[in-house]
Amino acid sequence: MSFEFHHTCPEIDRGIDSARDEVEAHLDDFICEASPLFYYANNGIDKNKYIRDYINSTFKAIEDIFEKVRSTNESMRSEAEIQVESLEETIEELEAEIKEKNSLIESLESQID
Repeated sequence: MSFEFHHTCPEIDRGIDSARDEVEAHLDDFICEASPLFYYANNGIDKNKYIRDYINSTFKAIEDIFEKVRSTNESMRSEAEIQVESLEETIEELEAEIKEKNSLIESLESQID
């Protein structure tokens, strides 16, 4: 038996992608509200490129944070595996003890008879 829980890295990746989408949407809204000329003007500045560059640099800056989440997740899974193995060993020891006690009970019962 081992720790039975689905791998969460795909969920973490989806969360990172979702965070990226949220930042992009909020940044787009911010630019629209803060600088309508920048947003609407055809002044040679590509708003979408500006937003993408900003998001890429932002996510590059916080990438270590996401990797720490992934690493913590890995550590929790490893610790869970260790605990499950320890519990399995304890179960085996207790089952052996029960078997031993049952043998002793049978022996004592036969002595009583």
